[in-house]
Amino acid sequence: MLKVLLAESAAIAELLSVLDQEVLAMKTGLFTELAPLAEHKSALLSTIQMLDGERMTAVRAFQQGNDPAGAAAAAAQLGQETAQAWENLMVLAKRAKACNQRNASIVYAHLEFTQTALDVLLESPHPFYAANGARMSGGSGRGGLRLAAG
Repeated sequence: MLKVLLAESAAIAELLSVLDQEVLAMKTGLFTELAPLAEHKSALLSTIQMLDGERMTAVRAFQQGNDPAGAAAAAAQLGQETAQAWENLMVLAKRAKACNQRNASIVYAHLEFTQTALDVLLESPHPFYAANGARMSGGSGRGGLRLAAG
């Protein structure tokens, strides 16, 4: 069980790094970096899920429940090193959950801002852009509003 706990902790630590990279990309407007980060995050989550299953199997071997209390009891039966590895895993998992929620909040804020901007642009009495994204000329092209000359 110790080996699984250590592997799961390493995977979650790597996930934390990816989540930090993800938030940095969003805060600095590097949205093209999000797709590869999402792929990496998805692969890590698959690995974590697999390791979680292995841990649950190990916990059942100790006649313990498949919940945090059961895992803690099984880890304690295996000694201080395993009990400490379990505690470390719980700390990392809690951090990962908080970071993931933080990133989701940022994503939803970007989506809300984008939707509001689209609503303004598309629902204006004098739309700036057509539904296909093409810039509208503002009438005949000569009398339209010009914001900047150059």
